[in-house]
Amino acid sequence: MQPFRQLTSSPLLPPDPAAKDRNGDGNSPAASCATLLLEIMPRVLKAVRAAVKNRAASDLTVPQFRALIFVHQHTGASLSEAAEFLGLSLPSASKLVDGLVKRSILVRQSAPEDRRRMTLRLTRKGDALLLGAQDTVRRHLAGLLGQLDEPTLNTLAEALAVLQDSFPPLGGEVSPPEAHRFPKQRQVPLQANQRAI
Repeated sequence: MQPFRQLTSSPLLPPDPAAKDRNGDGNSPAASCATLLLEIMPRVLKAVRAAVKNRAASDLTVPQFRALIFVHQHTGASLSEAAEFLGLSLPSASKLVDGLVKRSILVRQSAPEDRRRMTLRLTRKGDALLLGAQDTVRRHLAGLLGQLDEPTLNTLAEALAVLQDSFPPLGGEVSPPEAHRFPKQRQVPLQANQRAI
């Protein structure tokens, strides 16, 4: 396996000067990985947007989908925390949340420790909607990855587990539920009759 594929002729970012000092060539493995991430992330996000938009019951926008993921992983988060995660102004996030509350997908409630602070949580309907949307996106992404052979998929799964552990969880200090994390131990290779999802 080649350590890194040839990057595009015009990387998104100039090489890291500190890396050049360390390696003498300005093309450290970390800088190469960072450039690949910047090139790949928009493609992955485009595939996620397409899956969310093309759901049979097109009942969520991508910002709403992201908001539900955040609230699911941060039950009791405030509106301002959700706005920060989504990259929206407080009024825009409030409008988005209002729409989800009116549809009985989210609930706003007073925080037990400070009744002036409003917290967010998913309703059962919201949980079901999020699970359905995640399943749709997962199947869409699996379909795109299905063209890869088993050894490549196993290598990708291991690399994604390392990547997942290299970045802080969504929203900062709260870790996502273990059910949503890739297992820490090495995956057993797939059998010839199994298919990765």
